[in-house]
Amino acid sequence: MRVKVNLSLIAVLVLILSSCKEDHNTIIEVQNKDIKLGELKNVDTVELAYRIKNIGKNAMKIDSIVASCDCMIVKPKSKIVEPNDFAIIKVALIPKVTDSILTVKKIMFLANTDTPFTSLSVSYLVKK
Repeated sequence: MRVKVNLSLIAVLVLILSSCKEDHNTIIEVQNKDIKLGELKNVDTVELAYRIKNIGKNAMKIDSIVASCDCMIVKPKSKIVEPNDFAIIKVALIPKVTDSILTVKKIMFLANTDTPFTSLSVSYLVKK
């Protein structure tokens, strides 16, 4: 009988503790995750914008936004987005002469989502 009471007590404590635990993760929606630009000239500078919407219940913290090459300037570097609001990640892309084949560049960011890293991409071909 004593074993049953101890197991029941442990089960109740686990349920109480798990219900008190806050879930700080949220859910995001990226509307234009992969941008296809087509042909560019190596003297072009292209301004891109990625829209990241917080469709979850908690505030979203976007952090550590990085680009896969120095040919892209990314702003902002971090952002807090409230539920049902969105963030715009702006990218200035300056193609290189060496990008003469179909090129895919990536932008990655860390956020408080179940899958913490999100990848965005832009693809293009440079005309000489």
